[in-house]
Amino acid sequence: MAYASHNFDAVKTAIKDGCNVIVWAFVDFVLDETALEEKGVIKTTLDIPRLEKFINHLDSDGHDNVIHLISVGGWNGDHLDTRLTAEKWYSAFQDSIGHIFHGIDWDLEGNDDLLSQFNTFTPECLQLMGEISILAKSGTCVIPS
Repeated sequence: MAYASHNFDAVKTAIKDGCNVIVWAFVDFVLDETALEEKGVIKTTLDIPRLEKFINHLDSDGHDNVIHLISVGGWNGDHLDTRLTAEKWYSAFQDSIGHIFHGIDWDLEGNDDLLSQFNTFTPECLQLMGEISILAKSGTCVIPS
């Protein structure tokens, strides 16, 4: 079921009907330039505490076989800022919401604004997505000092 957001009843119904993959939408990886040292922040309109509780409840009700992914981007969403390393982006993800989800659905797309920088994928952005995915697959992230 994609793209679930705030309709928990529809997700419950889908799971009862046999759905075993839920893609929650959406989050953005945003560079926080106001911090002393640039860092990544995960932004979303999802009610994360409620979502985490909901997923935990599903697991305890015998639906622990359901895979929960988080979708990054979406139409009009930002692309990854390549000024941060994959390790720093993945660390920001893990520190905020990574423990809730089984993986990432990269849904970086275009933008209604034809002049937007987010209508083009740079090789650096695609490389960064791949590097973050490798870190997620390994389940580890070590930040170089």
